[in-house]
Amino acid sequence: MENKIENEKYLVVSLHDVSPAFAPELKEICQELEIQKIEKKNFLIIPCYQGMLDISRDDYFLGWLHSQIKEGNEPVQHGHQHTLRRYNSAREYFFSLCQGFISRQCAEFRNLKKEKARKKIRAGKKILRRAGINCRGFIPPWWAMSPETNQILKEEGFNYSASLFHLMDYLKDLKIKSEVIFSSQGWSDYWLRAYDFALVKMWSKRNNLVRIALHPFDIHRESSFLFLLKIIKDLKKNRTLTTYLNYLKR
Repeated sequence: MENKIENEKYLVVSLHDVSPAFAPELKEICQELEIQKIEKKNFLIIPCYQGMLDISRDDYFLGWLHSQIKEGNEPVQHGHQHTLRRYNSAREYFFSLCQGFISRQCAEFRNLKKEKARKKIRAGKKILRRAGINCRGFIPPWWAMSPETNQILKEEGFNYSASLFHLMDYLKDLKIKSEVIFSSQGWSDYWLRAYDFALVKMWSKRNNLVRIALHPFDIHRESSFLFLLKIIKDLKKNRTLTTYLNYLKR
């Protein structure tokens, strides 16, 4: 069920891949967003990046993250390890590569069956709770998940999730149309800029909610990062800055 378009329009800015692995980049991005007066953000937290960096074991990074949450930024569980699973066939591996040239093989929940998805979701949730972080939303890496994963998220008590083109409100059983504006590594970034430009100039005018996704690697490519900052600045003129939970509570 699609949502009805309202008069007031909203903007959500999300910082992806929050992990000790990217601490310097994350802090620098936050500093730049503060300059732009982006005071409300969603932090998409990887519980155990690559199966090696358990966020609950890094006290220094957790101290910084908790301070960000206390300032009003909303934590979101972002998968478990941010890596793809092993493949059961050559066909499955081929199609994973086809979608992975942009996602860089991080679509962790794209093809998971029910019990495997449940196991990984719970493992990530357990780490975050040990870190003192309670996430009411779950957004999978590359916004990609199997139908089974989507069902498990409802059963596990999450309030919402999101894909590339929709925000899913599990409590109200709503599927809200909302594209994501983001950047990417490699030559595909040029195509994504054209896509982002179209979203801002045409499609975003129709949507009640526009989402901007920032990743740690953005800070290393000045032109791409400045491009995203400009989009945020332009959209913020006519939209209310919010977080996912606050948007769904409106």
